[in-house]
Amino acid sequence: MESEGYFADVSDADNRYLLKLSNCPINKLASEFDEACKNDLQFYRELLGKEVTREECIIEGNHSCIYSIAKSIARS
Repeated sequence: MESEGYFADVSDADNRYLLKLSNCPINKLASEFDEACKNDLQFYRELLGKEVTREECIIEGNHSCIYSIAKSIARS
């Protein structure tokens, strides 16, 4: 992700990983259209095949976007 311009950090927390993105390449678009963030979240879910939730979001006034990623495979 860093090679694509993201400032990313991943940490291990109990039964999940935390992905922290300190910048948002779609910030301007997302500030006008919240669907962009919803699509971003869905993209991570589909890409990783795991349950992913957003804990914090830059457009909501936080300093970063933080995603919680389950270590186990998501069930359909």
